[in-house]
Amino acid sequence: MRYLTDTQKSMCVYDGNVPPDRWVGWLLELCDKWQNILGPDGSMMIKIGPVFKEGLAAQQLQVERLLVKLEDELGIHLLQHEFCMSREKVVQTRD
Repeated sequence: MRYLTDTQKSMCVYDGNVPPDRWVGWLLELCDKWQNILGPDGSMMIKIGPVFKEGLAAQQLQVERLLVKLEDELGIHLLQHEFCMSREKVVQTRD
């Protein structure tokens, strides 16, 4: 088994320098490159967390836009969503 992150970390690091309006296209290009490395039987896992709209209690829809483009443009299919929550990061309410 070959892990892309072990050999090419520079392709896998997102440091926030891609503007939100270019993020989907940027990640789509990376997925296209990864797909060529993986071959026809390959699979990939992408860890993406939610991004909230500035000043609103609402999430950006970039992840959903990416999923649609991955299927429509690259033929990459979604197997499943996995949501991980850390109890330390959950906001506690006061009673």
